Amino acid sequence: MSAGGPILTPGLDAIVITPIAPHSLSLRPIVVAGDRVVRIVAGQVNAGTAVSIDGQKNFSLCAGEAIEIRRAARGVRIIPHPGRGFFQTLTAKLQWGQSPHHLEGGKA
Repeated sequence: MSAGGPILTPGLDAIVITPIAPHSLSLRPIVVAGDRVVRIVAGQVNAGTAVSIDGQKNFSLCAGEAIEIRRAARGVRIIPHPGRGFFQTLTAKLQWGQSPHHLEGGKA
């Protein structure tokens, strides 16, 4: 979320590709079907152009090189809150519907 990607509902079979610090409003996150393979070819690069995978692995990228993005063989299991639904959890965690001036303890 800190990179500006979308919130996906549980069970959605999708891959999210989110540009990090794109320096342009025209570069937006993309959501594709989970069974797709996305191939990106570096047509033009600058010094320091790199690919970051889940913020964990970084690789330099040269002109003409390609990367392919596909779903991992193993998925991640997210355990739901037993007393609260997905949207109730989002509402609480993201403070949806609260005044922007609302602070804990009633102080503005």
